[in-house]
Amino acid sequence: MITTFRVKGMTSNRCTAAVREALENVPGIEEASPDLTTGVVVVVGQNLVQTELKQAIESAGYKVIG
Repeated sequence: MITTFRVKGMTSNRCTAAVREALENVPGIEEASPDLTTGVVVVVGQNLVQTELKQAIESAGYKVIG
């Protein structure tokens, strides 16, 4: 399963690393790839729950906008 999110607030490589780390702690995640330029995060995994992914991103201090 592949899911994408638009994320507001990522302004540096440190930000993308924080988002990646937060998502990698969610069960079922195989890969999390935040893109600083586009503000898009691509998540690959099995049995992913959208609300858990959004919560992980927001707990890292960023806002999911789509």
